[in-house]
Amino acid sequence: MADPLQLKLVPNKKDFARVDRLMESVSPKANRSIWKRGMTRVTTLVQSQVQGHTIRRRGTAPPSRGPHFLTNRTGGAGIVGSIATDLSNLPRSASVGTDKPYGRVHEEGGTFTIPAHSRRKKSGGRANVRSHRATFPRRAYLQPGVDQTLKQFAPIMIEVIEAEMRKAL
Repeated sequence: MADPLQLKLVPNKKDFARVDRLMESVSPKANRSIWKRGMTRVTTLVQSQVQGHTIRRRGTAPPSRGPHFLTNRTGGAGIVGSIATDLSNLPRSASVGTDKPYGRVHEEGGTFTIPAHSRRKKSGGRANVRSHRATFPRRAYLQPGVDQTLKQFAPIMIEVIEAEMRKAL
């Protein structure tokens, strides 16, 4: 099975410094919970943006066939339903990703060796398929959501910090 795909959400230094300055005015005891609440909101935003993201291939053209967005036809068992977050590296970063083996193929594309297997025929029965190589285009779905969300990192964290400061008063 392929390694799980994880993309780190690491804010740029300017936004991080701005948030760090505000965090100095909050009690150290509250810091971890603020980071956890803020980064949870950021990663949840990534997840919601992935569901509505248009898949693009080779530049800006949408795919020529099939859906132009990630579908969820299997009741959450597919790639959209498998997107999860990891907050274990707080306060410096969080991760969002999927454990589906084809998640990395979608995100990064590439050429892969497909092992010999059998497939179901339309007419019924089985057919043997020889081992072969297949090339899949890059159809990123997580990275655009991460990039878009990191632009909103500072405003989200500032809102969480200000809410904590209002609660402390």
